[in-house]
Amino acid sequence: MQGKNVKIFKLSLLLILACLITCLPISEKTAADDCNMGRTPDGVYPMYDSSITMVSEDVSINLATGNVQCIFVFRNDGPAKDVLMGFPGVPIIKDEENQYLIEERGSIRNFAASDNGTPLSVKMEKHNRPTNYSWAWDMEYADWYTFMVHFESQETKTVSNSYQVKNTVYSNGDIVTGYVITTGKAWKDNIGQARISFELGDVKPYEILWVKPDRFIYKGNSLLWQDFDFEPESDLAICYNQCKYKDEYLNHTSEEFKYETIKKLAGFEQILDNFESLELDELQELLETMKQEQEEGMALFLASRINQLDEYEKHVLVKDSDNSFGKDNKGVSWQSKPVLITVLIILAVSLFIIIAKRK
Repeated sequence: MQGKNVKIFKLSLLLILACLITCLPISEKTAADDCNMGRTPDGVYPMYDSSITMVSEDVSINLATGNVQCIFVFRNDGPAKDVLMGFPGVPIIKDEENQYLIEERGSIRNFAASDNGTPLSVKMEKHNRPTNYSWAWDMEYADWYTFMVHFESQETKTVSNSYQVKNTVYSNGDIVTGYVITTGKAWKDNIGQARISFELGDVKPYEILWVKPDRFIYKGNSLLWQDFDFEPESDLAICYNQCKYKDEYLNHTSEEFKYETIKKLAGFEQILDNFESLELDELQELLETMKQEQEEGMALFLASRINQLDEYEKHVLVKDSDNSFGKDNKGVSWQSKPVLITVLIILAVSLFIIIAKRK
């Protein structure tokens, strides 16, 4: 009889566990990097590694100074080994005649690397990929910063990089900056999670012309891009222009154009000064207007504010009891109450059965 009681109690525990699992939040997959390198007598080239996984990366890019800080977490799922890592240095582009040219404007300077806080020896090596090697991605580089990292079997470690980058500036005042994340394809499996933050400094939302790819959001005075469990398909880029609203530029335009531009600028500034007091429907109306006028930076700013308000209303505000997003004063969500009640009922019935059997 006692054995049956134990079985009933175990069954009850399993049912309770099943109910508790339904209460747990399910992480949603949403949505570079140091690269594994091979070496030839004439240079180095990116190659795939079948045992090292990039668990995470956290990158901060300062638009004003060009300073970049990268923190990568890697895990070795294979035997102990030394890994030659590389970071892309000077990019190569093609001119109108399809000839390769070195693009100095996007090159990296003052590159440094560390392994769990210990500085690593870094070399600049020429790019040279074997002609018969098939794995590669679209963009080529003239040089790579390389450094050796040792991994024990099953070891997880942090590799940090810091450097300065000179942004590409065009004659019309457009400035393009970005981050190469496609080099993350060199590692085993998907990238676990990525957080790339562009610190904007004095760059205003209306000065941002476009961003690529999508999923950028405003976070304070930064543009943030995040993804989870993914293989990178394209690099990140931001284009902005801080000249087109300045007097130095407007004084060389027609009076009509200057008047319309100043009027538009005043409207942007008014939105930025008052956006915290605007209701959700007002923000949504402004967002549609910015989209129609192809003001991508302002549209992105307003969309981020709308998402922020939406999340606030869903998860923070205390609602009436018939609102599934509300929470009571004890912090228990209305959605979880039925599950908790079910757990208590199962536990009570189980204990009742055990007591009855003993009698």
